[in-house]
Amino acid sequence: LAQFMMYRLDVWQKTSNPWLKSSDWNRCYEDYTPESLYGQECWLGADLSKTRDMSAVVLVFRGDNDGEFRCLPFFWMTEAYAQQYKDKATFLEWAAAGHLYLTSGDVIDYGAIQGKIRELAEDYAIQEFMYDNTYAEMLFQDLSQGRFEGNVEVIPALGIERYEFTQGIASYAGPSDEFEGLVREGKLHHANHPVLSWQAGHVNVKRDAGGRVMPQKPAPNDYRKIDGIQALIMALSRAMLAPESTAWGITVL
Repeated sequence: LAQFMMYRLDVWQKTSNPWLKSSDWNRCYEDYTPESLYGQECWLGADLSKTRDMSAVVLVFRGDNDGEFRCLPFFWMTEAYAQQYKDKATFLEWAAAGHLYLTSGDVIDYGAIQGKIRELAEDYAIQEFMYDNTYAEMLFQDLSQGRFEGNVEVIPALGIERYEFTQGIASYAGPSDEFEGLVREGKLHHANHPVLSWQAGHVNVKRDAGGRVMPQKPAPNDYRKIDGIQALIMALSRAMLAPESTAWGITVL
């Protein structure tokens, strides 16, 4: 029953949500479309996979008010994985509705992700590209290897600065705290993308001895993914430091 309510009726299950509250996430809802954000500055976060995880690309935009943000997520998964878990999650239904891109076979097609990123770079003013290096080099191969301008690496095909986001609690701690705070305050706006909202409903956190946190799946090898939340936090980490932002309690001029 819990699975049916969560995936078919979009009912947030309290027992599967140890980090974010449904009331907070719902308050962040805003009615906007990808087209309404065309041409706006944004920051891109990419959390990539190979076989058993989703791949996620999330754009983060500034909101109408200082300290507020909007997000625009995109997701990929292999057809084989979607079929394997068709009785547990609505991957196939999401794909049919255009919310999830399926790639043929059992290995993610990075060419499909590359093509989408090129398309996004034409539609939006992407300022910086944050990525998890685990599979990112496969993605960058066809986008051409980066070149350095000073201490910043730039993707030649896109003209976008790229930054590696180390997958550890030291990198995630500050941005994760800010992400949680923005959600609680209703300042991280989303358009209720079903895959992102599903992930927000079960994302857990790992805490170290000092109380620092980072997002974590409910269990190892769990079909309940959090790649979109991770990519969102990665993009947010740079968006919050951009000029004219007062995030982190600092005004950057």
